[in-house]
Amino acid sequence: MPEQTALLDSDATAAPAPTEPSSSRRRAPTKRPARKTDERVEPHASPGPAEADHAPVDASEGAPTPARGPRAAVGDAEAERAIQGGSDAEADDRSVERKRRIEAQLAELERKKAELHRALAIAEHPDLEDAIREVEGRAYGVTRAQERLDAPLTKAEQRRRERLEKKLATALDKRAKLDAQIESLQAELAPLGEARREKLGAERDRAMRELLAVLAQHAPALERAGLQAAELVPDVARWLPELRTLADAHADADEK
Repeated sequence: MPEQTALLDSDATAAPAPTEPSSSRRRAPTKRPARKTDERVEPHASPGPAEADHAPVDASEGAPTPARGPRAAVGDAEAERAIQGGSDAEADDRSVERKRRIEAQLAELERKKAELHRALAIAEHPDLEDAIREVEGRAYGVTRAQERLDAPLTKAEQRRRERLEKKLATALDKRAKLDAQIESLQAELAPLGEARREKLGAERDRAMRELLAVLAQHAPALERAGLQAAELVPDVARWLPELRTLADAHADADEK
């Protein structure tokens, strides 16, 4: 008996203590740290007069709606007219496009009608099929040539045309400048020497009158001596026709 008692005591001491199931366990409440008593929470202070003056103010809150002047009204009217003009332009574009589409459909119907008419004629007159086909082919050739003739320039031709037009404009500009320079030079060249020629012409006329007066003065003495002024001075013979004309003009003037 003492041995069994000791064995039971050893078993009791060796057996582990029973554990509680996980579902029955409870977490210990976590303790929050207490707020320090020396930290003081200051209430939100209302801004003073100075701070209120510098505080940002939302212009949209509480601001009265500014009155619209005549300029603003005019701007609104112009904007409305622009919108109306844009809508009118769009309507015109749609109308033009619709007209073009209808015209294309009408042309297609005309072409289809002609094809059916040719087919009916060939069905009624099989012996004229070759003639009708030949006329159709030749007419198509003329139509195709006319379409190519009426077609606009190709892209390469258009680029070349633009380059040539630029060169032509440059050449015409240079030509205008050259024409202006030519006119200026001609204007300067025309009167060049006119004043000098007028002065020398007056001097020559005076010298001719003086020569005529000298010849008239000494002609009797030379004639008595059997001498001719033209023989003595060859230049006199050169001017004799003009001297005679001048002498006749003086005689007529004296008679008047």
